[in-house]
Amino acid sequence: MKPKHLLIPYLIIIVVFPALIAHLAVPLKLNAALCENIMDGIMILTAAAGMVSLIIRKKSGFKGWIPLLGLALLVLLPQLYLWKTQNRGFYELRIIYRFALLYITLFIIPLEVHMHRKEICLIIGLFCIFGLVCCIYELVQHPRIWEAMNIFTGKGSRVESFFGQKNRFGAYCALLLILCFFAEELSENKLWFIPAAFFGFFLVCTESRGGLVLTAIFCLGFLLSYRRRLGTKTILMILADLAIVLCILFIVPQTRELLMALMRPESGVTGRDRIWAVAWNYYLESNPLIGHGLGTQIERVMIEQISSNVNTHNMYLYILNCGGIALVAFYIFSLVVLFRRGRYRHHYLIPFLAAYLVYGFFEMAAAPFDYWHLSNMFTICLFALPSFAGVDPHRHHHRKHSTVRTVVNAENQDSSN
Repeated sequence: MKPKHLLIPYLIIIVVFPALIAHLAVPLKLNAALCENIMDGIMILTAAAGMVSLIIRKKSGFKGWIPLLGLALLVLLPQLYLWKTQNRGFYELRIIYRFALLYITLFIIPLEVHMHRKEICLIIGLFCIFGLVCCIYELVQHPRIWEAMNIFTGKGSRVESFFGQKNRFGAYCALLLILCFFAEELSENKLWFIPAAFFGFFLVCTESRGGLVLTAIFCLGFLLSYRRRLGTKTILMILADLAIVLCILFIVPQTRELLMALMRPESGVTGRDRIWAVAWNYYLESNPLIGHGLGTQIERVMIEQISSNVNTHNMYLYILNCGGIALVAFYIFSLVVLFRRGRYRHHYLIPFLAAYLVYGFFEMAAAPFDYWHLSNMFTICLFALPSFAGVDPHRHHHRKHSTVRTVVNAENQDSSN
């Protein structure tokens, strides 16, 4: 079996299965521990089968040794050292090997495997189907969805599908909307804007500021990436149209209340500044180079110091606490490798990376290779899909034949003269 045939269903499973475990285990009476073990088995088999297939089939040689070396030196060795010296348990060990398995299956293998545009659009379409199921579930819960929004109830938005929290559902809608734009770029089919508008509607209903910022920055970068093709005047006209739409939305009382609520300064960080201060001080107590270790219980520190069971709400502070400067260097190294290969830098990767980096200031869920359904979705969007759509393996072949054809034409012209 080719690695890409193995990885297409895996990409869907790695998002859907953890979501079912996290949010439907209790109502569906699933054995969460058994499901976790099944997921680990799927991850191990996929990573092993993919690597073996690549090493056997790659005629030009396997080129993923450098990322594997970076994984070993910057992540595995420091984390196993912390696990051993701090006498940590199986829970922390599971997080370490899951990190390694996710990195192999969502980054290293995709770097070696090229998927055609139709195959990537198929993957995005399957994600969109999953998203539509989540949206339909929300409509079943709240047929009159506007009555679940904060501007009508004053009690906080309850538009959260089965994710249990509006910001998580908002992030999913934002990522699916962004993937629809990527699919349109790959297929040049404008019909992808239809599901994008659908997910955009539910994103607005969640009133998730992080998801809206993520989408807005990406869409702006996506639009600016076409400045040469569209021309400066066209882009200015589009921006002017958007400004007119915003003005109309401010005229309507309901939408004006929503926009004002989203832009209200006093509700911008919602107490995150205190959380960030505690997380930063906790990092200073660790080894700055390797942090406290993957699986660190930051919630325990939050309970002790601010009496709240919350995470860091900041991807960068979370990474520093988990792996210190070494883990930061590892992520930078991985992004450099990705950008050297990236084929869709301008229209997808750069706009998404810019939006992702801003979103990471407010949410920890965006941390790559951190096994969780939302984190897995971010990792797939940032690493796996851009890697699959990277360097075309036939590009050098076409260039070679084009060069030969040019030389032959030149020789024929000289002989005719």
